[in-house]
Amino acid sequence: DFLPLSMSGYVLASCLGDQEKANEKYQKAVGLAKTSEDKADIYLEWGDSLLAYLENPAARAIRCQRAEHEIHCPPYDIRSLAEEVVGKYEEAARTYKEADGDEEEHRAWLAQVYVKWGKVLAVNMRRFDDAIVKFEAAVKHDPKPAMAYVMWGDALAARRGKDDEEGAREKYLEALRQDPTNAEAYGRDRKSTRLNSSH
Repeated sequence: DFLPLSMSGYVLASCLGDQEKANEKYQKAVGLAKTSEDKADIYLEWGDSLLAYLENPAARAIRCQRAEHEIHCPPYDIRSLAEEVVGKYEEAARTYKEADGDEEEHRAWLAQVYVKWGKVLAVNMRRFDDAIVKFEAAVKHDPKPAMAYVMWGDALAARRGKDDEEGAREKYLEALRQDPTNAEAYGRDRKSTRLNSSH
């Protein structure tokens, strides 16, 4: 059964900081999974575990302190680890497209992957143009997730190109249209409105 392997992989990476062993568990889990959908779920969780490791300095510190004797802790390379996360999300999307099932459910699942993929590109790698492409893909598959528009707006605001400020505000407003209770969209829209009025 691939589920115990997948679960132990997440714990090893995000809680114990042992990404090497986690990768072994996930690789074995992919080999045991019988459907494209199950394989895609594993790749998605694998990417999530790598992202948790990327964003959790405490877990990485545990990795260096866990052994009784001093162990080698290689320099932490944010970019290469972020590339690994992106690779797993890309594999998740590619594999899931091969799965059979409800079309609406597939669209929602793929939108989730593209939002996560775009977030890593924007926040961890500052590849704003590439991130925007992923957010566009997310809402093409499912226009409802408000956070896709929030992060799309954030990528535009961070890129600071011509008309990006107004474009960001439009995305925040679209997020509020999709989910009027979304506090992050509301806060960003108010901030962008204040900035525009001060110019």
